[in-house]
Amino acid sequence: MNQHLKNLEDIFWQARNLDPGEERQAFIRDLESDDAELAAELKQLLADYAKSDQFFGGLNALDAQADFLAETADSAEPTGDLHGSLSSLLSGSKVGPYKLLEPIGEGGMGLVYLAQQSTPVRRKVALKIIKPGMDSRQVIARFEAERQALAMMEHPNIAKVLDAGTTDSGLPYFVMELVRGIPMTDYCDRAKMPTRARLELFQDVCSAIQHAHNKGVIHRDIKPSNILVTEQDGRPLVKVIDFGVAKALTDNLTDKTLFTGMFQMLGTPLYMSPEQASLSNVDVDTRSDVYSLGVMLYELLSGSLPIGRDEVKDLSVEELRKRICDTEPPRPSKRLSTLKDERETVAERRGVDIKAIHRLITNELDWIAMKALEKDRNRRYQSARELAEDIGRNLEGEAVEACPPSASYRLRKLVSKNRVAVAVVMTVLLSAISIAGVSVWQTYRATLAEKKATDESARLQAVVDFLVEDLLGSADPERSGGSDVTVSEVMANARVTINDAFSQDPVTGATMRHTLARTYLRLGEHQEAVDLASDASTMWKETRGDQNGRTLDSLSILGKALFASGDKKCIDVLREVFAARMQMEGAQSRETLIAHMNLAVALLSTDDRDAAVSDLREISSDAEELFGKHDSLTLVSKSNLVEGLYLQTKYLEASSLLSQILASVRNNTDRRIDLDLMHVLRSVAKLQTKLGRYAEAEANLRRVVDVQRRVLSSSHPQLYLSIRRLAECLSEQQIGGEKKPSYCNS
Repeated sequence: MNQHLKNLEDIFWQARNLDPGEERQAFIRDLESDDAELAAELKQLLADYAKSDQFFGGLNALDAQADFLAETADSAEPTGDLHGSLSSLLSGSKVGPYKLLEPIGEGGMGLVYLAQQSTPVRRKVALKIIKPGMDSRQVIARFEAERQALAMMEHPNIAKVLDAGTTDSGLPYFVMELVRGIPMTDYCDRAKMPTRARLELFQDVCSAIQHAHNKGVIHRDIKPSNILVTEQDGRPLVKVIDFGVAKALTDNLTDKTLFTGMFQMLGTPLYMSPEQASLSNVDVDTRSDVYSLGVMLYELLSGSLPIGRDEVKDLSVEELRKRICDTEPPRPSKRLSTLKDERETVAERRGVDIKAIHRLITNELDWIAMKALEKDRNRRYQSARELAEDIGRNLEGEAVEACPPSASYRLRKLVSKNRVAVAVVMTVLLSAISIAGVSVWQTYRATLAEKKATDESARLQAVVDFLVEDLLGSADPERSGGSDVTVSEVMANARVTINDAFSQDPVTGATMRHTLARTYLRLGEHQEAVDLASDASTMWKETRGDQNGRTLDSLSILGKALFASGDKKCIDVLREVFAARMQMEGAQSRETLIAHMNLAVALLSTDDRDAAVSDLREISSDAEELFGKHDSLTLVSKSNLVEGLYLQTKYLEASSLLSQILASVRNNTDRRIDLDLMHVLRSVAKLQTKLGRYAEAEANLRRVVDVQRRVLSSSHPQLYLSIRRLAECLSEQQIGGEKKPSYCNS
């Protein structure tokens, strides 16, 4: 080799391995001072090398991640007899009968050049060759598998292999027809193609992939940058390229050993099937490509990916695998309906007015896309042909094979994916059925009248229908677009339909509103609780009167919700409840003590604080005498008294009371009052922090946060307050001169 070229090759790889910023520039400046001509050639070579077109899919951030994941587990050193020569890849050089003109693309293992063929015909072609320095046995085996896979194809929508060979220095290459195209999604958007035209073009993609499958080859990296669209006679023409990670179904594509590491993830993550992303993808078959086609279809329809790029950019490899395997995407139409800033752009790229955007995706197209994206491959289309045929049926206005999942399947999915929401709904359901069932039995016994029993049975059925169809049904994967449903979303759906469901039955309507209001209060969604409890209490007053247990229960929920939202009207409501309880049940009933305690807590934040503390002393004393020192009401009332003493700066008395509370908490084994105990512990920890007992406060607050994280939603105000208290404790501890412990994710 010419010594000048040898020197250029050496310094090229030195520069290539440096950071492209200041480090590389400093290297070039040093070279310029020694050999200006060599430095100029190096800069030109680096510029040529950096050029990238979309021919074989320029690497974006996620593609780069995929290439990293696809690094061979066999990290064999390049073999000496196959060591590539950079000099043979300079623009103007020749590879066999082909003259390299310029680099037009770069993939994980190969470079793509625009090349000129002179004999036996004159034409421009695309020549792909292994990158110098990447010529390990594993990479060569995969490269040869790609060119063999492409050579087997004879389809108008798959780029043709024209020739193959090996350079003088031993690097394998192959020559393909030159496709001057752009990624399919970009082409459709630039051409402002309507949905129908996109689907017709997508059918050609399915046809090409089916041809590959018929030849016994799985592509394994279907994505827009590997599906180019060019134009022929003024019409779009699809060309599938890059079989770089293709897999043979039967015979090997090369006689060299092609090893895929056990923990490798070959392909591009956001277009990858769950089985391909799993830790062992040896069982990947043609249905994996069907899933990737489903991702492309989803993107063509909605302008978004099933799993957004922003959702995964900060995930670890294992988190990424889990997201691919477990996350159910919303329907394309659902995704489209949730777009905000992008709505106008999506509409424009499909040639429709923004007001008509909701009509872009029909139910049938939703079903087709979601069937292709089934996590369970046995529920997917079993071939690319089946997918294309169903799209054809949709285009012809015929019934499609895809349909919403069956009721039993949706129920299984609902329970497995939304356990918390289902548990809450079922609790509400059983509670309502119990209420309605008791009502049926009591009515029957009291009157022995068949008509009234029938009416109450109808009421029970109405409750069941509402809960099953409106509450439980809202967590149905089909109605939710396959996405996980939160408890708040379930409640919101029920709230919307509750007026119609019980418009002729105010008693049951009041019961359901009360139940939902209580659930909203526990979720920390106070305004919703206020609205529903207000309606429920009004309805109870109209049907049962002011001094009725159910009226007061709903008013109590209303008062607590108003207090939690900072509304001073809570005091009037809670005072009304307390007065009514006193008159109905006497001073020593449990409900009266609870009503009195709720009022006293609200008064702590007013000028009546001293009176409120006095009331809390009386309440805690009565509760302990009536129900015992370990009872939840006793502990909660004492905890509230601690808060009052803290506000009065009576720290010593509060500290003494703390010891009693802690002893009772440790002895309390009633798991139903865990959350009440957590409120107690948080109050205890607040005072411990004030008294400088940081270690004890920190331990108690960590316990509170741990329990509340398991029970409450991540956005619940009570959890937020506990985390804030822990942060304050740690801050105080640091200021106090002690070492501040770490607290991750707090």
